[in-house]
Amino acid sequence: MPRTYVVRKVEESDRAKGEGWARAEEERGEFDMAQMTRANLRKWEQEEGQEREELACPICQRQSLTPTARGTSRTHTRWDVPQPSWDRVRQIRKDIQELQAELDRELDRLEDESDADEVT
Repeated sequence: MPRTYVVRKVEESDRAKGEGWARAEEERGEFDMAQMTRANLRKWEQEEGQEREELACPICQRQSLTPTARGTSRTHTRWDVPQPSWDRVRQIRKDIQELQAELDRELDRLEDESDADEVT
């Protein structure tokens, strides 16, 4: 399901953590990685406050679900239990409506196919 979020402000602790990672990468001789770490931090600072949309699981809110060898997704893992909020309730209701509409479309297609099979 699509999720809209706002890129959060970069805190001093984020800058310190990023710079620490970059220094550690330089010490290991990974100069390209250090440059990339610093570039990512600069990009984050430029994007502060911008609204973004990404796909996320409607249950656990993860942006990436890792498939199993059979091709099915892994079980949902909650990293933290979200505090209840009206925004979350509204989002869940919207997700349910979108999924219900998709279910109705699929059922209609199946019924149309079975009606066509009966006619022939």
